[in-house]
Amino acid sequence: LVPRLFHFILGSVFIMAASDFARDRFNLDGKTKTMLVTLTVSMPVSLFLLSTVKSDLPGAFFVFLGIRYLLERRFVLSGIYWGFAVGVKYFNGLALAVFLGILLLTEILKRRKKNTEPVRGILSLKTLILLGLAVLVTVSPLLIKNTIYAGNPVFPFLSQMEPFKAEYWDASRFALMQGDVGKMFHSPTDVLKFPYTLSFDGLGFGGVTGAQFLIFLPFLL
Repeated sequence: LVPRLFHFILGSVFIMAASDFARDRFNLDGKTKTMLVTLTVSMPVSLFLLSTVKSDLPGAFFVFLGIRYLLERRFVLSGIYWGFAVGVKYFNGLALAVFLGILLLTEILKRRKKNTEPVRGILSLKTLILLGLAVLVTVSPLLIKNTIYAGNPVFPFLSQMEPFKAEYWDASRFALMQGDVGKMFHSPTDVLKFPYTLSFDGLGFGGVTGAQFLIFLPFLL
């Protein structure tokens, strides 16, 4: 009961904090914020994570905090939260890579626009080094623990390769994990189907995103 209650409270705080951030960042009015909260709460995956105990929820919360403080140029604090996110689940490192890629692409496009003032970008070599060190220091206790107990800092990844082979991770578990990782993309066609897949397939994390954001996708064009 206590873990479920904690997850419900954490999820509620997460939704409200993300909505407040979106309101301040994009100058949303109160009515739009209310609609945003309603859309988020009505997503099947939100209801699923609010009522269950899974690591995806705290991981997503840490990802959100990492993004928020990075946009606010508080790089060390952002790196700490990204480190917590990676510590919860290694796959959250992919979210960091994707976000940095999007941020870098956005800054490049802004700088190429004509008749605009120079853009003071968030990303720089110094920023990336500072962020990376903060992430590494935060997640290092987990890497050290895995090295001591499993002989592999990124266990269970690379557990089928020398010198990281572990007796705790056999071929059947590796095949199951590999299947989960590859659920989203099997062919170039799956890349085109990504919005639909993300909306209606569980992809191993439980629950589905739902059609809410897919409906509004055309308005971004």
